[in-house]
Amino acid sequence: MSASSLKAPSFSGMLSETTKQHHYWTSVYLADTDSGGMVYHANYLNFAERARTEFFNLLGIRHAQMMQEGTHSCFFVVRECTISFLKPATFGDLLEVQTTFRKMTKARLFFLQEIFKEKVLIARLHITLASVKNIGSPTGIPHAIVSAVKPFLKEDSIEAPLPLETLVSTFLSPQRKS
Repeated sequence: MSASSLKAPSFSGMLSETTKQHHYWTSVYLADTDSGGMVYHANYLNFAERARTEFFNLLGIRHAQMMQEGTHSCFFVVRECTISFLKPATFGDLLEVQTTFRKMTKARLFFLQEIFKEKVLIARLHITLASVKNIGSPTGIPHAIVSAVKPFLKEDSIEAPLPLETLVSTFLSPQRKS
């Protein structure tokens, strides 16, 4: 990946026009962990939410502005989410969340978000966002937002499910803490 294909890194992460992905980094804080020292399962949703928000921010899409009357008068809500937990993260780990925009319909956006620790995939999330009006009813995604996200659409990113042997060996690996 050449430096010219990446937009400048920032607090919001960075966009790669070559891979059509957003890269976001976050540290695991003590507050993210459970009593066993591993990241509490629900916090993976927080990591993914922050990454998606920063992806939108880099594209000039701000949720607060979207909700204001006279602009888009809509916002995105999570309609569906599935998570595969593959390996644990612990206090002090540096995580990378890679966000890939996979599909778009009139009122929905579909994302694949993968969380890595030291270049090892530790969690995979499939997220569906729905565009809703401020009163909560579904609405079409505004044209300005479609135009901003469309260059990052990567429809060929649908991966095959992991083989059962991989899931079992990952779950039973010696690095896994009980």
